[in-house]
Amino acid sequence: TPNLDAFTAGAIEFENAYSNSGWTLPAHASLFTGLYPVQHRATQETLAFGIDLPTLGELFGAAGWRTFGASANGVVSEANGLARGFERFDETFRQEVAARFGGTVHPNEGALVDVLDGVGDRPWFAFLNYIEAHLPYRPPAAFADRFVDTDRFSPQQIAMAQRVRMRDHYPTPEAIPEPLVDRLGQLYDAEVAALDAYVGHPLDTLRERGLLDETIVVITSDHGENLGEHGHFAHVFDLHNTLVEVPLIVRVPGAEPRGRSDAAQLLDLFPTLLALCGIEYAGEVHGRDLFAGGASTSDPIVVAEYYYPRQVLSVFGPEELETLADRFA
Repeated sequence: TPNLDAFTAGAIEFENAYSNSGWTLPAHASLFTGLYPVQHRATQETLAFGIDLPTLGELFGAAGWRTFGASANGVVSEANGLARGFERFDETFRQEVAARFGGTVHPNEGALVDVLDGVGDRPWFAFLNYIEAHLPYRPPAAFADRFVDTDRFSPQQIAMAQRVRMRDHYPTPEAIPEPLVDRLGQLYDAEVAALDAYVGHPLDTLRERGLLDETIVVITSDHGENLGEHGHFAHVFDLHNTLVEVPLIVRVPGAEPRGRSDAAQLLDLFPTLLALCGIEYAGEVHGRDLFAGGASTSDPIVVAEYYYPRQVLSVFGPEELETLADRFA
C-alpha cells in the first residue's frame, strides 16, 4: 500500500480504531450521524436508514458547503437513505470500471474531478466509497499477477475462489479448507493493492491542484473481512476484530503527524469533522471530538453492534432458520 503509507507518514494515525458494526449499512449510518446503530436503526432489521436524523451531508450543506458523494457500493445508495443531504450523489456502482483499473480511472475519481471543476469559491465536503477489497475478490490482472501464486494454484482453482459464496461454507461443521483460505488471502492482498492505487488518484488530484495542504482528508473503512479466522468467512455472524478493527488516518492542515493509541470509532468522525470545520451542532452525539482540547480521552467506550442477520440467513435456502442457529456459534 505505497499510497496509503505515504499519506499516513504525513497524517495522524489512530492505531486502535473500530467500526460500529461489521457491515456496510449500520457502519455508514453511524459515520454520518455520530450515533450507535441502536439509535439510528439502520440495521439488519430495517435494511435502510430511514429515521429523520441530521447527517453530515445535511449539516455541511446547511452551513453553505458544496456536498458531494460517490459510492461504488450498492448498499451506500439513495435507495437505502445514505445519500440524504448530499447536493450531488453519484452511484458509481452503476458504472463499469473497464478492466477494473486496467489503465482506466475509477468513476469515483472522475466524479470528484467534475465536482472540483465547478465548486468555485464554496467550501466543499466530499465522501468517496470504494467497494474494492470486498467479496467477490476479482482484482485487476496487473495486481493479481503480483500476489496470486499461479505456480501453486491453477486458473480453475483461482476462478473457484473468486466464485466462492457464503452458503458454500455456512453452515457446515467442517473448517474452511486451508488451500481455499490461502487463495482467498492472496486475492484479497491483490484487491488491497488495487484499492491503494485507486485511493492514490484523488490524493494526486488534490496535490496537483494545490488543494491537499488546505484540505482535511480522512481515510477509513466500514468493516474488515474474515479469511478463515475463528472459523468464519466474509463479514457476517460475528464482531471479531477481523471485522471491526479498521484503519483511521486523518490529515489536518498544520497538524503534526503522529500516532494515537487511544481508541477511536467511526462515529467519532461526526463531531470531529463538524468541530474542525467550525459547524455547531447541539443534538445528541455518541461520538467524541478526537481533537477536543488537543488531548486524547482516556479509556473511551467503543461499541459495535450486530443485529439478527435475517438478510444473510435468507441465502441458505428453505431450511428453518431456527434449525441453523446453533451452527453459527
